[in-house]
Order: sequence, then structure tokens, then C-alpha cells
Amino acid sequence: MESFVKVHGDGIRFPGMQHSHHDRCGCDKVQHSSEPHVLISMTQEAFYKAHIIGERGTCKFDAGLEVGALHNPAPVPHCARGGMLYVDQATPAELAKLYPELSGSTFTKAHLIDDGNVLKLVPTASRGFLIASNVIEHMPNTLLAVEAWLRVLRVGGIALIRCPWKCATFDRSRPVTSWSHFVDDYRRGQGVETDSSADSLWMEHLAEWTLSDLQAGCGNGDIENIVSGACALRFNETYSRFEEDVRHGSFKKRGGMHFHTWTLQSWLTFWTRAPAVLKAKVRFEVQAVGLNQDDNNLIVVLKKRPPAH
Repeated sequence: MESFVKVHGDGIRFPGMQHSHHDRCGCDKVQHSSEPHVLISMTQEAFYKAHIIGERGTCKFDAGLEVGALHNPAPVPHCARGGMLYVDQATPAELAKLYPELSGSTFTKAHLIDDGNVLKLVPTASRGFLIASNVIEHMPNTLLAVEAWLRVLRVGGIALIRCPWKCATFDRSRPVTSWSHFVDDYRRGQGVETDSSADSLWMEHLAEWTLSDLQAGCGNGDIENIVSGACALRFNETYSRFEEDVRHGSFKKRGGMHFHTWTLQSWLTFWTRAPAVLKAKVRFEVQAVGLNQDDNNLIVVLKKRPPAH
């Protein structure tokens, strides 16, 4: 894992990012020569093996948990003790309806049906490692989700998180989610039962989802063309249709919607600042972070630390 950014006691050190400030969506080409340690290329199997699987091909930890495996569970062996626990929002039959684009796939049967944003049914400090692959972008309250994922880990346990790089997805034309947005979500969510299906959460993101929906065939990913040029009418029509679907409950069948987006720069910023925000509830260190060019996923490895005394 030498090609990841390494983390020191005084925070994450990484070379200065050289993104153009003229690109509102944050997807100008990164100057690769200036970030040799954050840009990596490795398969999923290699990524998990580096942190979970020992020399003899067995788990380094006695119990694992994967949130939202869907049809593609992480390629890790069953652990010697405690096994793998799968948590998802619905049964395989219900997931097939939420994700019609995955028709014909075999969905992983979850041991627990639970909201991945809070993991109410998973005991505190009960697992040795946690995997969330292409899940964090679906969480309405991202920092609260990270808090919950770390809560269920034992001290010394690790969380391995993968997230789509927005510049290589249908989210390219969306604004980059700001750090202040994540903090505001977290503060508003304190002491409140987080229901990921709440209409208010979906309504707040309709404009961004409309941009994602239109990007492929409208404006070539240029946000200005979509909202103010020839595609403006299509934007308004799509937004109105989405809004009507939310009011009638049918929009929730669009299971693949992303609540938030990250570029490499904003991903690094998020994990530089998150430990300080969450330290009152859970302490952790960022062991490695970067962009995997093999599959255009952003990656981070977190290790749970003992509580402060």
C-alpha cells in the first residue's frame, strides 16, 4: 500500500492538488505528476488482501461486516470465528425492485435488515472489520454513517470504504458536495432518528439528481449548458417528474441515487477533517487514502482508536 497517502500524527500529508478553480464541478484533469502517492492502481482483491487477508489466505480478524453488498460482496474469506455479517436495507426480492438495472443478478442475502446510516441492530464493538463498497455516497448523513460504522468496530478494527470518483460517473455535472454541507447534515442529525427514506431528504437533492439524469445526453456534462442553455426545458421537465414521483412514493424505487459527490481533492479534505468532528463520539486514524485508477473508485482505510481518557 506504499502508493497511498500516508498519515502522520499531525494529519494527512499529500502533495498540493492542482485543480482549476474555473471548473465548478471539480473535474478538470488532475496534474498526475504532482500526486504520485494518491493515485494508485490495484484490483479489489489486492486492496482487501492488503488489509484483511493474512499470508495463509485467512482473515486477520475474527469477525467482519459488509454494509450494502448487493450483488457484489467483497472478495474476502469467511473468518475463522464470528464469520461475515451482511447488512442491507432490504431482502434480495426487494432489492431487485429497487435496482431494476441489475435484473438477473443474484443479491447477497442480508443477515440483518437495517439502515446503513445508523446500524441500530449491530452491537457496539462487535466486529473486527467493516467493508462499505460504493455505499457512502448513498448515505444521507455521511458523517453520522462513519460514526456508526466505527462504533460497531472493536478498538484496532478497520473500516475499508470505497466510493465512486464523481468525474467518472453520471454525477460528473453535479456540484462537488462541500465540507460545510457534511457538517451541517451531521449537526442537524444529532439526537434524531435518521430515516433514509424520508421525503424531505430526497426533495433536498432533486436538482442534483436531475443533473445526473440529464448528463449523458444533454450538455456533454457542462452544467452551464444543462441549466441555462438548450437543455433548460428538459431540466425543468425532469425535475417536475421527479418531484411528482417523490410525492407519490414511486421515486424511492430509484435505489441507485447518490446523496453526495466527491472529487479526489474533496475526498482528501473530508478525511483530513472528519476525525476532529467525530472525536467526541469515536476516535480513529486515517491509515491510507487515494484514488484507485484501476476502477475509478476513491478509497480510504480507517483504524479505530481507544477512547480518550
